[in-house]
Amino acid sequence: MFKKIKELFSLSNSITDKEVKLKLLNEELDKKEQMKAEVIAQAKKDAEKEYSQLANKTESKANELKQTEETLILKTKELERLEKGIKKVKTESVGIKQLIDKFPDAVDFNQIEKELSILEEALGDGVLNNLVELNLHHNDSKLLRKEMSTNNREITKLLKTYEARYSTKANKTIYHLMVIGLKAELQNILYKLKYTNLDKSQEDAKALINKYLTICGDGNANILPTITRFLSELDPLFQNAIQIEYKYYIQKEKEKEEQRRIKEQMKLEAEERKMLEEEKKKIEKEEEKYKAED
Repeated sequence: MFKKIKELFSLSNSITDKEVKLKLLNEELDKKEQMKAEVIAQAKKDAEKEYSQLANKTESKANELKQTEETLILKTKELERLEKGIKKVKTESVGIKQLIDKFPDAVDFNQIEKELSILEEALGDGVLNNLVELNLHHNDSKLLRKEMSTNNREITKLLKTYEARYSTKANKTIYHLMVIGLKAELQNILYKLKYTNLDKSQEDAKALINKYLTICGDGNANILPTITRFLSELDPLFQNAIQIEYKYYIQKEKEKEEQRRIKEQMKLEAEERKMLEEEKKKIEKEEEKYKAED
């Protein structure tokens, strides 16, 4: 009888221990469930935010496309108008040429040159601006837009500095054409930039500088020293533009990595919950066994 009581007492203590363990497991399970809920809520919040940003961006791009189409229509009409004007001017120029040949002293060429100078000043830096602006990714970030604007100001400053060094119209024209070509090529390099081809883009920029250096050297050796200095100062600014554009891809890759990390964490937590459930069932089964023996 005493032995039976002792066994019952031992069994009671064992059940008590199991109940304590079960309670701890339940508390742990509750914590895991709470963590799961928090992770899911945060993931849902992030997804909703990203979706909202994407929707806003899509709407913005649609508006930009509409504006571009409207601008294209206007430019097409303007081009047609200019073409008609050119035909008219061409016809009139024949008569003017005949008039000049017949009365050479009747034309004030000094006045014409003065008017052309005024027109050139009115154009200002516009002659070197890109006619087509590609949609680059740094424009999607306020911070990157600011960095690129700062870099572009440095490029413009450099362009103006060297433009002032050309005294003849022929050399200045060569310089203008070179600048237009360089800026267009840089846009193409930035447009083709991806997360996996940074090195190639940097090499393309180097090759671009070398190409223009060779062209200028073959064409006019007199301006080669000035062009060489100009291109050597322009090269790091072009490389910096590539780095700024590349930051967009770095940020996107970080976001993807964070999403992968969250998914992996949720997977591990699911496995832990499964193990806890199995342990809980095992303890409950043992309790039922002890109770049945009583």
